Amino acid sequence: MITVDELTKSMDVAERFLSCAQDARKRLAKDNKESNERLNLHSPLGTFTSPCKQTGAVRRASMDLTRALADLRRY
Repeated sequence: MITVDELTKSMDVAERFLSCAQDARKRLAKDNKESNERLNLHSPLGTFTSPCKQTGAVRRASMDLTRALADLRRY
């Protein structure tokens, strides 16, 4: 049986993931815009991006979310 505490924890982890994902999306959009201006290109979002701390945070939050959801499925 799922408890309120477990459900709350999973929701908190999901909110953290969404926050990290939004930060990364902003960073990637900014990097892409700067690359296109520098190279005078009109490529799709994300083509000329490099790893940054925001994408690392998204990966970590994604792993935490996966674990939290797996814990919910155990019951």
